[in-house]
Amino acid sequence: MNELFRASVKIAFIGGGNMGEAMLSAILDRRLSQPQAISVSDIAEVRRQHLEQKYGVAVMSSNRQAVGRGDVVVLAIKPQNLVEVMAELNSRLTQKQLVLSIIAGARIDTLCRGLSHDCVVRAMPNTQALFLVLWAKRFMFMMRNILIWLQR
Repeated sequence: MNELFRASVKIAFIGGGNMGEAMLSAILDRRLSQPQAISVSDIAEVRRQHLEQKYGVAVMSSNRQAVGRGDVVVLAIKPQNLVEVMAELNSRLTQKQLVLSIIAGARIDTLCRGLSHDCVVRAMPNTQALFLVLWAKRFMFMMRNILIWLQR
């Protein structure tokens, strides 16, 4: 992976639960990004403390604050929280930010409308750890290509 890309792309996770943590762990284990380039927002203080201590990433309770720190925003929340999170983040994303959703059942058109944002992709990783590691590598490659395209 390109060192410049690894150092320059900032990733914001909205949701630090099991799937968010699995992606975060895989990205860091494969050295696809660095802890100082990653932010995680979560509603649970105990999760934020865990992620900060285990991975050394920036954590916060504010989804808006996290979004402001990411070139790529990963929506890793439960489907029942989607309406609230979309309302909170509506019109808060810049044109150059990429949104990746791993929310089960959330359609791209729903996300685009709810966020007032057009640069949204959706992926459905399964819970097997090996798959997540491979998926994270492909995800970072895909993000690099999309960000290069956006910068044209």
